[in-house]
Amino acid sequence: MTDNKHNLNIRASDDGENYVIEGYAVLFDNVDLYGTKFTKTTDFWEASTSPTPPLLYDHGGDAKLGLSMIGQVTKKAKDEVGIWFEAQLERANQYAEAIASMIRSGKMGVSTGTSPHMMAMDGNTIRSWAIIEVSLTPIPAEPETISHLAQRKFTDALDNLAVAVQEVKALSLQVEPAADDTEEDSSASSTEGLDALLVNLDLEKYKRSRSAVIYR
Repeated sequence: MTDNKHNLNIRASDDGENYVIEGYAVLFDNVDLYGTKFTKTTDFWEASTSPTPPLLYDHGGDAKLGLSMIGQVTKKAKDEVGIWFEAQLERANQYAEAIASMIRSGKMGVSTGTSPHMMAMDGNTIRSWAIIEVSLTPIPAEPETISHLAQRKFTDALDNLAVAVQEVKALSLQVEPAADDTEEDSSASSTEGLDALLVNLDLEKYKRSRSAVIYR
C-alpha cells in the first residue's frame, strides 16, 4: 500500500460479483506530462454528459481489450481536489485479476478522454473538457494518479518516462503481490493477464497524439 492519497483504491463489492474501484480521474492545478492542467473553473459539461461513463483500459488502445468496456463508472463528483469517481469492474472479466493486482501494487493510474470539438484551451489551462470515458492505464498523463510517477517531480517523470514504462512492462515477467494480496491475486492467471495487457505498451504510443479522442 502506498501513501499517495490520489492512488486508486480497490475492494470487493458487497455481493462479491464485482471489484469497486475509486479514486480521482482529474486533479486540479497539477501540470501533467503534456504541460497542461485542469482547474476548478474547467467546464466538464457535467449537466450535458453522462454521470456514469464507460470504464476502459488504456483508452481502448490495447490490442487485446480494444474498445470493449471493462466496467462502468457508477459515481462521479467534483470537489476541491478534482473529479472523484467510483466504478465497478466485473470479476468475471478475464483481465480483472491482473488489473486488481496492478491497482493494489500502485502500478495503475487513471485518465479521462474527450472529443476534440469538446476541448478548449487557454494557454496551458484546459478550459473545456467533456468527460466521455474514464480509463485505467499504467501510463497516465497525470503523474499524481500513479505512485511510481508521483514519487518523482514533474520534470523527472517526463525525462524518465521510458524508465517508468519499462518498470511496468517488467510486471508481465514477474508479479510481486502487495502484502495484503490473496493467493488468487498472484496466481498464474494474473501473471498471464498482465502479460497480455502490457505486451503492447510502448513510449511512442503514449506520446503520439490521436485524432479521434483526446486523453488527459
